[in-house]
Amino acid sequence: MEWSIKSDQGRVREKNQDSIASYIREDGLGFLCVCDGIGGARAGEVASSMACSLLKEKVVQSPKMASMVELRHAMTQWLEDINRTIFQQSRKNINYRGMGTTLVAVLFFQNAYLAVNIGDSRIYSLTHDDELERISFDHSLVFDMVRNGELTEEQANHHPQRNYLTNALGIETEVKIDFYDISADSWKMLLLCSDGLHGYVSDKSIRRTLLNGKMSLSEKTDVLIELANDAGGFDNISVALLKRKDKQ
Repeated sequence: MEWSIKSDQGRVREKNQDSIASYIREDGLGFLCVCDGIGGARAGEVASSMACSLLKEKVVQSPKMASMVELRHAMTQWLEDINRTIFQQSRKNINYRGMGTTLVAVLFFQNAYLAVNIGDSRIYSLTHDDELERISFDHSLVFDMVRNGELTEEQANHHPQRNYLTNALGIETEVKIDFYDISADSWKMLLLCSDGLHGYVSDKSIRRTLLNGKMSLSEKTDVLIELANDAGGFDNISVALLKRKDKQ
């Protein structure tokens, strides 16, 4: 198992409200996570940091997993607990009112891989046919319109309301969680990213970077962040790459 995970403030924002985390236990249970905080003042930063740190805490303390069913059940409980914790904190502190965060993560154990999405950060896979495929579907107003056939995906990517979320961690007492069992899928690399990358860098440029055989995984994360900054760096940029070993 090999991965690289990095976050950058970008060139416009005064602070980085994204948070990232990765961890693997001795028994092989591990995760990667990218969160993009939402809310005014420090609120977004607090929510994204809480989500990452609490998820790591859950993984560290978890009993041994034996199946995908157990992975999904555990992740559901963890994220529901994290959602309640962030929501409660937002009600206790007036400075945190309205805070929340997106979350994309992959939880893995042995040859089982569970991808998770809440919000509009994204998960992509690089297939063995060298195609870049989006795994997750944005929880946003415009992508609901895509589902309903009112917009094309290309139109949604450039719509003025593309950042209007319909679901996020910590905003309500309940949260919608999308799960994707990608254990059997034909992929060799995963990309998890905030919209500071996918909102400004084309899929074509992302694919070209991931396919560059002369760069290490760490160098590829650096280049993806550089591409987003070259496009203006209008948002915080977080990137996580995971290289698969079980289907090489």
